[in-house]
Amino acid sequence: MSNVLIVAEQHGGALRKATLHALAAGRALAARTGGKLHVALLGAGVKALGPELAKHGAEVHVADAPVLDHALAEAHAPVVVALAKATGAAYVGAAATAYGKDLLPRAAALLDAGMATEVLGFGGAGPAVTFRRPMWAGNVLAEVEISTPLERMTVPRISGKKVAVVPILRAGIGMLDGVLSLLTAARVGFIGLYRNEETLQPVEYYVKLPADVAERDVILLDPMLATGNSTAAAVDILNRAGAQSVRMIAIIAAPEGLERLRREVEVGERSPRLGVGREDEDRERERREREGDEQARRCHRARIVVSGMGRSQCDVGVERRPR
Repeated sequence: MSNVLIVAEQHGGALRKATLHALAAGRALAARTGGKLHVALLGAGVKALGPELAKHGAEVHVADAPVLDHALAEAHAPVVVALAKATGAAYVGAAATAYGKDLLPRAAALLDAGMATEVLGFGGAGPAVTFRRPMWAGNVLAEVEISTPLERMTVPRISGKKVAVVPILRAGIGMLDGVLSLLTAARVGFIGLYRNEETLQPVEYYVKLPADVAERDVILLDPMLATGNSTAAAVDILNRAGAQSVRMIAIIAAPEGLERLRREVEVGERSPRLGVGREDEDRERERREREGDEQARRCHRARIVVSGMGRSQCDVGVERRPR
């Protein structure tokens, strides 16, 4: 038998609707494990909500104190941990709200327990419960099994050693939360670069990396790979810091930038291999063909003969013929 503890969420003296969904999941989980459902209610002046929670078939534990008035994880997490131990709860859950997502990681850390996020349902057979949750922007449901001091559960995991996520400031910051939602245990570093307006070369102005970056798989974040100058500079900074494994996530990349990285970044024993997830060569070829057709049309309208060795060009007022 494994007891279940659900942390209720209230605001202004009223239960949030998301709490009812969490209680329904808690009842289903308790039924699977043969345990008892407990619910924790934290706040100041919240005792009146106890009878309402009891209607949902749970044993209610109310922690009512001025220090708990604001829904701060720093104050609430130790109370949740104490209740989990007191009730013998093997599973602790909450709604996937901002409060729940802030509270449960801290509680899991204090309990030295694993954590499953964005749970959609339960699988497995009998009391052997598995947890189903989405990954890769909701396109995949995957499960792996991990052991915790409280209970065994299954959650998605990205294989490999320790990970460091390093956005290139400032554009890469916009990708950080999404990546950390998949790699919750990753350490975070930052590389700040700006372009010199005269030389057009990247200039380093800020670098903050994990002290053990050499022991981690580094994921570099930048939404756009254009010329490749900033990316090449960032990889050089990581290499000088001792990074042995570097990968990059970009949302869109220009062929010129990819070629620059292939030519310059992949040099040296410590430099990373460049992996391209999707490169639309057909679209690039079509673009060049369109540009060539437009060039010919412009020259035709100007009644200019374009010929000669090497790359043709449309020079207004100039007629060139091969000798």
